[in-house]
Amino acid sequence: MSLRPFTTLPTIDLSPLNELQTHTLEHLRRSLTTALTETGFAYLINAPLSFTDTEIFLLTGELFSLPVSELQRLSKQTFVPENKNTYRGYFPPDPVGNDHREGFDIGNADGIPVPRDPATAAPPFDLTEPNVWPDESLWDHREAVELLYFELYALVVDLMFLLSPSSFDHMLPVEHHISTLQFLHYPPNPDAAHGALSCTEHRDCGFLTLLIQDAAGGLEVQNGAGQWIEVPYVPRTVVINIGELTERWHREQGGTWTAAKHRVKAGRGDRFSLQFFVEPSVDWEIPGGGRYGEYVLGKLKGSVDNPEEVDNSMEVENPEEVDNPMEVDNPEEVDNPMEVDNPEEGYKTDEGYKTDE
Repeated sequence: MSLRPFTTLPTIDLSPLNELQTHTLEHLRRSLTTALTETGFAYLINAPLSFTDTEIFLLTGELFSLPVSELQRLSKQTFVPENKNTYRGYFPPDPVGNDHREGFDIGNADGIPVPRDPATAAPPFDLTEPNVWPDESLWDHREAVELLYFELYALVVDLMFLLSPSSFDHMLPVEHHISTLQFLHYPPNPDAAHGALSCTEHRDCGFLTLLIQDAAGGLEVQNGAGQWIEVPYVPRTVVINIGELTERWHREQGGTWTAAKHRVKAGRGDRFSLQFFVEPSVDWEIPGGGRYGEYVLGKLKGSVDNPEEVDNSMEVENPEEVDNPMEVDNPEEVDNPMEVDNPEEGYKTDEGYKTDE
């Protein structure tokens, strides 16, 4: 079954996860199943997270405002060859492609307590390497980010147990998974008026993705008719979508869940988002053959992370003399793009979300 020709995304209330009533949990399960089948994407409301949108994007803005010298120290080896980290850490905008964004990848907060596997822990990428963190004197949000990582993973475990209680243990182990929390900054793009993209169309390759986006907009999902549908910011929501592996696994079980293509249109202002890519362990057996670690390494070939394909764009003669485009002379005078006059506008009603689309 293919995606429907939808024009808006469904909104799913996660309150039943706290109520633990059989009938409301069953309603939630049906709603999720319908969304993953017909649209591949959905808004989630009342997610059990202890962070507000504003808190998330304030620390995200501070992360990308770090001095260039610190971003160099945190950069993946692809971009700064003398660095040790290959899979976690900072990456700059693609200097030659259409992915006009910079990001920071964080893995399992405790590292991966399993023996290194030569197939997935060798150059050019170590999928199970520990995280790298900014100097605490410059950015002291490590504990908050580790808590956010834990809360997002716990939410996914609850959802997957609800959807498939017989198999979630195998798919999403409490330990050893290599799920990625990714902070993204899309700088202003001068070609925005001409329909440029900051992230080209694609389908996520893992299990599930949770997205928290700011008010800048730009995300679009392709429906079953081939049309691109806007996914506008809605306060206090998490956007969920499934990846190729979940689609493959579900269809082998006779199901119809579908991973939808999506993209991000370029904007004239800054855009921030946070993505949580839910992934199994490197040795998870993929339906149809192969292991997840080898699958990921194959997907990385030709990507911006591939050192064979990317120029070293982070090297500068004197990093102290390079301005950070996110720095401002007086941060108190800069408007917070996350602030709205009435945060309740566009929020939940008895009929669902109301937006100004």
